[in-house]
Amino acid sequence: MAVLTPFRAGLVLALAASACGDPLVDERYQGTAKVTLQGNVQPSTYDIDGLGAEVRTALFWTPKGVSPSMKLEDLVEQPETGIAMEAARSFSWPIFDDPRPELLAHPPGAPAVGAAFFLSYRDVNQNRRQDADEPFVGWAPVTALLWSAQDVPAFASPSGRLQRAGWHQVAAPMWCGPAPVFPPVGDTDCGVAVGEACTQDADCGQGGTCLKDDPWPWPSGTCAVPETMPPSCRPKSGALFVSHRDPAKKWWVKACTSDSDCRGPYRCDLVNQACLPIRDVAVLLTTPMSAKPWCRGQMPPPAP
Repeated sequence: MAVLTPFRAGLVLALAASACGDPLVDERYQGTAKVTLQGNVQPSTYDIDGLGAEVRTALFWTPKGVSPSMKLEDLVEQPETGIAMEAARSFSWPIFDDPRPELLAHPPGAPAVGAAFFLSYRDVNQNRRQDADEPFVGWAPVTALLWSAQDVPAFASPSGRLQRAGWHQVAAPMWCGPAPVFPPVGDTDCGVAVGEACTQDADCGQGGTCLKDDPWPWPSGTCAVPETMPPSCRPKSGALFVSHRDPAKKWWVKACTSDSDCRGPYRCDLVNQACLPIRDVAVLLTTPMSAKPWCRGQMPPPAP
């Protein structure tokens, strides 16, 4: 397991007592966060205060790569990313360190690449890392992180898509590569205001659908074009989104290459190359823990 350097051992990330979520950072630490996450602890019946031990959440990486068959024991903690949890608190979570090489997958013929998930555990001995006898007690089921120091080609990336260098927050569970070949889009937007806010289908134009809560909440609604068989129209500004809950449901939503292509609070999801409601790191405390389906396997291919 990775070892904290003496310098990093002095870093303590605690939650603010106020709802604004500002962290308290050890004054000895000076630096700029690589990425800052926003999150909260979800209401549950799990009694944090009654545990008699601090509950911590940290990034756990996948050096064996991402697959539907991966197990909890395949994940490796990056201890210096850990943060203490408090019930019913929002938090701001700065990550100061890129993952070390031993936390990453090393695909042949490609740069090292990492996928990280958020797991919570009881830090019984208060050493700010998970030991073998300290159980998992929670996780963040709707988000994950991808990282690489260099661009990673599609054949080697966890998503099966080209992965640009740096940190990427993505929706989970995620489809894992190889990505299918996507059909070409049309020359128009099919008369639909793709990606615009809506409250009903009529707001989107003829043939459009207002997505509101399938497979997750879409803030303010979003206009999309359903993928039909045979295909009726594929919008030029669209990206095909396949529901992870029901792969038979597919829609053309707003395509993107960066967050600036999306209206708030939507963000550009690297895996889907689409504007999605990538949510805060919502930590759900629950026990017993078991392996979770962060990776759903290969995305079903679209209709020809």
